Amino acid sequence: MNMRNLLLFLLLSTMAIFESNGQSQVIRLTNSSFEDVPHSGIHGYSPKGWLDCGSVNFPSQTPPDIQPSFFGVDLAPQNGNTYLGLVVRDDDTWEAVSQRLLSPLKAGNCYQISVYLARSENYISGRGDRNPKTPDESQYSLNTINHNQPITLRIWGGNNYCDKKENFVVTDEISHTHWVKYTFKLEPKSRITHISFEAFYKTPILFPYNGNLLIDNISDIVQIDCDKEFNKVPYVKIINPEKDKITVDEEIFPLKATIGNVEDKSVFVIVVNNQIIEDFEVENGIVRANIRLFKGKNRVSITVKNEIESAMDKVIITYEIPDYVANVPKENPKKDPIIPNPKPTPNKIVINKFDKNKLKKGQTIRIDKLYFGPNSYKIEESSYPTLDEIYSFMHDNPGIYIEIGGHSNNIPSHEFCDKLSKLRAKSVAKYLVEKGIQAERLKYKGYGKRKPIATNRTKSGRLKNQRVEIKILRIG
Repeated sequence: MNMRNLLLFLLLSTMAIFESNGQSQVIRLTNSSFEDVPHSGIHGYSPKGWLDCGSVNFPSQTPPDIQPSFFGVDLAPQNGNTYLGLVVRDDDTWEAVSQRLLSPLKAGNCYQISVYLARSENYISGRGDRNPKTPDESQYSLNTINHNQPITLRIWGGNNYCDKKENFVVTDEISHTHWVKYTFKLEPKSRITHISFEAFYKTPILFPYNGNLLIDNISDIVQIDCDKEFNKVPYVKIINPEKDKITVDEEIFPLKATIGNVEDKSVFVIVVNNQIIEDFEVENGIVRANIRLFKGKNRVSITVKNEIESAMDKVIITYEIPDYVANVPKENPKKDPIIPNPKPTPNKIVINKFDKNKLKKGQTIRIDKLYFGPNSYKIEESSYPTLDEIYSFMHDNPGIYIEIGGHSNNIPSHEFCDKLSKLRAKSVAKYLVEKGIQAERLKYKGYGKRKPIATNRTKSGRLKNQRVEIKILRIG
């Protein structure tokens, strides 16, 4: 018996002794991180320690790829130097790999296994079985088809390579483009000697499509108590912004992330530039927070922790202050007209046409048909006729001074509402200044959510509260 066979015999014997003594069974997979020389699929070449199931099911197709560096896949490995890339195709073919277990899974026992999964934004590869006589050569030319749609992972158990006797796991679509750890519970109903990892479409589906799945760092298979509560590793993925690095021109950014495997005791931590953000909401697997950005790069992270482990996702948001905001005249209290503070609260009116004869000092006018984007101070083009009406009135009545006041509903925090409402008021002032109104005749202020005019319990009420008003400061 050579040395290699002797070591294998000793390993199997040791595991058998552990099983006979009632010890928890631990099964280590061969080459669980798919360490190999990076290469695109080559006919007859399976990943080390694994068998290509496609060679059995779809012999004309190439085997899975050892990534990164091929077909636009550039995600860094989660562990080691390489990982496995699997694809599904719109010709109803898909990829899978299989391995014989060093020790079988026993019926009636329960096991735990974890694996890191991701998706590549690009996976541009060709076809192995396209007919070269097809009129459309792009269908079979290499590097023309992007297999970039999200797909699922299926884990099978059987008694031969690629045997799908029992289905242990079907994941949701793996849409995230960073590594996320998934933990699964295996409950075999019969003796299992082989395990297979298969990429497959999200079902039910009418037509097959092109997608990819990346796999790395599969854990040992560990026997667990079937009655013990099975806790899953949490995950978090920032979905707004959609990319890891973006540049924006808005100071307030609506951060959004999806989360999973969380419990009531789970902890959520949002950090922006090393400062913890306390004002956020979690509902139906979504985390939302309106974060304030500083000029330049802002490092943003979301961490989720349950009783087992923690998961984190992070992005870099670069905030570039728009020129039109920087050019709005700064407030100068010394030159601004005195703001009256009448004891009685002035009546608010809503008018479509401005009439000097109907206006009084201290009067407030709500501006209708003035629209901004969600959580934005950018004025939508549909608002220009309304702003032009205000400009015309100010131009025709040079003795009138006004305050432009921004208001919001009560959903976000005070800090967010104050900032956004002030920026919206400033945008209106900027528009009027650029049209030719003297800056000293305008004052702008953000009131946030402190002065509602309707209930915040309904959508219509919140829309009314999210408004811009003009207060008459002086009539000359």
